Amino acid sequence: MRVACEEGADIVKTAWSGSEASFRRVVAYSTVPVILAGGPRTDDPAAILGMIKGAMDAGARGTAVGRKIWQWPDPPAMLHAVARIVREGADVDAALTALHP
Repeated sequence: MRVACEEGADIVKTAWSGSEASFRRVVAYSTVPVILAGGPRTDDPAAILGMIKGAMDAGARGTAVGRKIWQWPDPPAMLHAVARIVREGADVDAALTALHP
């Protein structure tokens, strides 16, 4: 990350560090906006949305989780769930309702 910032990156896409507290340190260290990368494959929607919520609460400016959306059985529903967290600040339980209306 340091090299990217020093070389003039406008934005940094980085992996989930494992917790909101550690990701908060990543965001604080960066001199440019941080975007959450997709992370490991999982079929657990609460884990996916929890990672995104943690990153957003830690100060990420957005997420790049393409495969987590388009490989989901119902991509529009997962997109809506992610958007509820990123754009509306919803918690994980509220976002999960987009997957199970």
